[in-house]
Amino acid sequence: YNLGVEPLAMFAGLLSEVHRLTLAKVGAPRDGSLDADAAALVEEQADKLSFPNLHRLWQLLLKGQEEVARASVPLDAADMALLRAIHAATLPDPGELAKMIAQGGYMATPPASAPTALDIPQSATVQTLMPADFPALLDRLAREGFVSLEMTLRDVVRLVDYAPPLLAYQLAGPVAPGFVAELRDALARVTGTRWDIEEREGEAQPSLLEQERAAADADRRAIMESPLVRAAFEAFPDAELLDGDEDDTKWSKRA
Repeated sequence: YNLGVEPLAMFAGLLSEVHRLTLAKVGAPRDGSLDADAAALVEEQADKLSFPNLHRLWQLLLKGQEEVARASVPLDAADMALLRAIHAATLPDPGELAKMIAQGGYMATPPASAPTALDIPQSATVQTLMPADFPALLDRLAREGFVSLEMTLRDVVRLVDYAPPLLAYQLAGPVAPGFVAELRDALARVTGTRWDIEEREGEAQPSLLEQERAAADADRRAIMESPLVRAAFEAFPDAELLDGDEDDTKWSKRA
């Protein structure tokens, strides 16, 4: 994906590769589009894979491709589908599983102490799929095209609590009508989960814009209090410190 391959195209390529390996496994004629070395590599890889494993991988990738095509965030869906395929690679195929159960080498039911999917709180699963913090959530909104909403959240929203799918906040300035409904819809689209969004009293963090301004003011105070700058102002009383890009401070002497 970082090289510019779109998630659906990536899954199409993986499916094509599994198809090529399966044909090689059944002894089909070599793919004429491959040179001798590449064809030999395909045959070598096919020999290492069983038919059940190839069929299972095909089904997993096909299901993943369908999920990516339907997902509001294709990249996240692709991540989950690939992780599922990787996990499945460590599991025995049905034939091996039946043999292991018959020989007592595999427990048909998990021990009482082993947690099952039902034992895992849903909130824990949701947390693992959500942006780790509020800035990461804003980055995802911007990446998915909700730039105006991301700017509003960055500039005027003071965070009270971030515990996905809960967002509690206070406002440091005006927002557009329908802000909450727009935010709830956007978060559902980029995370796949409905959020509880509430304006709440209590202790709140400054907005990200307020934090940036406070950091810039602190940097400016540190510069102004440095011996070199103080000496410069004593030598040039009419000088002023100008803010430039990337904290590139410049001196300007007024006539």
